[in-house]
Amino acid sequence: MMTAILSKRTSIALTLLTVLLIYGAATQAALEILEDAYELNTGQILRWPLREGDSLVIKPCDDCSTKVLHTTEKTRYSTGFDAPFISLRELLKEKSRTSDKANDLIIVFFRPDDQQVTRIILQTEF
Repeated sequence: MMTAILSKRTSIALTLLTVLLIYGAATQAALEILEDAYELNTGQILRWPLREGDSLVIKPCDDCSTKVLHTTEKTRYSTGFDAPFISLRELLKEKSRTSDKANDLIIVFFRPDDQQVTRIILQTEF
């Protein structure tokens, strides 16, 4: 009878260990960073892309080195979080129209694994 109790406890312990290992692996996979972002002002953008496939060169902070991020045909542009997507040309036109505003906010979303820009949001009104 003692052997049956020990066997049952061992079985429960092994089952619990298996569940914890599976849960741990699933949790780790869920924590993978798919997209990151920089919040910038217009002075931190050193070079805007002029066409799809061009690079965006930024200086995220005063002490930071410059970063080069790459746009693609899949990069999306807008003038606000709730605004519809627009073309890069329209975004650049809006940027030129409002470039004298010191409080413009540019949010650049990118994939950290390959530095590809997924979205650029030019927030001109708060």
